[in-house]
Amino acid sequence: MIRKLDKDDAEQVFELMDQVYSDHSFLRHGIDRYEQNLQDGSYVSIGEFDGSKLRAHAGYKVLANHAIINALVVSPEHRTMNLGRDVFNARLDNIVQNRSFDFVVGFSMMQHTYSQSLYDDWFRPMGIDIGYQDIYHKSDANLNRGTKSNAELVLCRRLSDRATQVDIHVPKRDRSMANNILGKLGVGTQFNDDGELDSNTGTFLGFHPDGEGELFLPAFLPTGIAVDFSPLVTSNNERQDFVDEIRNRYEQTIKS
Repeated sequence: MIRKLDKDDAEQVFELMDQVYSDHSFLRHGIDRYEQNLQDGSYVSIGEFDGSKLRAHAGYKVLANHAIINALVVSPEHRTMNLGRDVFNARLDNIVQNRSFDFVVGFSMMQHTYSQSLYDDWFRPMGIDIGYQDIYHKSDANLNRGTKSNAELVLCRRLSDRATQVDIHVPKRDRSMANNILGKLGVGTQFNDDGELDSNTGTFLGFHPDGEGELFLPAFLPTGIAVDFSPLVTSNNERQDFVDEIRNRYEQTIKS
């Protein structure tokens, strides 16, 4: 059975997350905040149950014009049953049916190929998050690749045809890529600067949501950080082209 969760389910959600993750923003924020967010509607959880036992969870953060999806987790003893796909799709259905969102965006760990395959081709790549701490433990610890290789692909899907335009601040060298990313999402672009940023800006990684309402926030990898791109896996050609472009930009930056 799949249903929307309430605060009475919070303990099971945290127990399930703790089985898989050693470090996750969801866990760091704590159960009290989670319960409050469920009650005030700023967070929505979808769960799959066998009787009263929670076996899989997927949630999303509610923002002004977009939803940020996160915290997809399946009980280790109930994997290979497509429960992850079931709750992922149930969550997406819930977001689409809400009709108040223009976009839905999520982060997919690139070493976790099953996770990325859940995002259909309507989810377009808009950024990469590189260099976070190892997040898995126990049987999933082999997915960690250290802070220099851990990476998540930021994927975005447009849900409405309402006109959208953003003002962004990026160097001239990165404007073609920025236009390409936003153009594929049907977003108009206005550059609000003279085109020059500090020479140490680093490698343009696309756009990230900030969790507080800003969806298309330009992201940069600072110069001097060594990154291993070899473990980064993509699930379609568009995503591979996107990663290749960022990798090429990174290599040009460290050689300059």
